[in-house]
Amino acid sequence: MKKGASHVVTAHSAINDGIHKLDAVTFEVLRSHFDFCCERMSKVLYKTAFSPILSDILDFSNAVYDADIRLLSQSPGCPIHLAAMHFAAQEAVKKYGLDDLRPGDVIVLNDPFAGGTHIPDTTFIMPIYYQDSLLGFAVSRGHWQDLGGGAAGGQSFGTHIAGEGLRIPPVKLFEKGIL
Repeated sequence: MKKGASHVVTAHSAINDGIHKLDAVTFEVLRSHFDFCCERMSKVLYKTAFSPILSDILDFSNAVYDADIRLLSQSPGCPIHLAAMHFAAQEAVKKYGLDDLRPGDVIVLNDPFAGGTHIPDTTFIMPIYYQDSLLGFAVSRGHWQDLGGGAAGGQSFGTHIAGEGLRIPPVKLFEKGIL
């Protein structure tokens, strides 16, 4: 990724720039913290979900990536989600660029051609900032029960993607925290 107007900190640069060399203990503390963040993301999603697909079946996943969209941690979740979520984050950054992302932005998408898996799996991408530095991205993906397809739940018999429901390309749902 190119550096934008804000300073971009990546895991690679933070470890290898000669100033921020991490010893094994510091690295483990950070790794443990990233794991905790993903666990908390999952717990909040589980406790606030209105859909039984999320609260009972646990059809959701969460991950934290660095500013170059390299995986730092992920929650136990659906393997198909976890394997594809970074593609969604890449597509979101490709569409908006690092220069157009700000604290409080949230990008939503479900488009299988933009890093989604299938229409009901909806992804939310939020940049993580500290002061003016982009540190990474929090990404959450969960199965929405109905997005207007031929059958609720995402198992329609459509022969074209339009029959599966509303296809959402990467779109800013929140900009600087405003809906």
